[in-house]
Amino acid sequence: MKFLPVTSLLVALALARNSAAQSFTALPWNPTASLALSAQIALAAATAPTPTAPGSVSVVALNLQDVRITWADRSLNEEGFQIQRETSLSRRVTFTTLVGTTGADATSFVDSPGLGTFKYRVRAFNAFGYSAWSKAVTVRIRF
Repeated sequence: MKFLPVTSLLVALALARNSAAQSFTALPWNPTASLALSAQIALAAATAPTPTAPGSVSVVALNLQDVRITWADRSLNEEGFQIQRETSLSRRVTFTTLVGTTGADATSFVDSPGLGTFKYRVRAFNAFGYSAWSKAVTVRIRF
């Protein structure tokens, strides 16, 4: 256990949020007085869960260059979403690229991959980690 002097409850809460899987004891700060153990306030920094993976991912071609990826936000604690695109040049050669990041509560993203066949998937993130990737969805853009 770590003992930390804190000047306010906000500092204690910030320490708890940013210190996953650790335990802190917040002591009243008074530099001239001794710190009595009876005045300790125990704060347990509970390991916050990573967000839930997005669901119901779909992708629609908007024109010959752009696609809109949409998903259901199934998480209550995400800070944003990452969108990944997989491009297949042949059966043996594929490229995976992180094409964008959104803020919390977003449910769509527009990408401009050009012509071809592409797979997209989405995951949520927060300060404690990433959700699982959603199921991949495929779109084909051609003349």
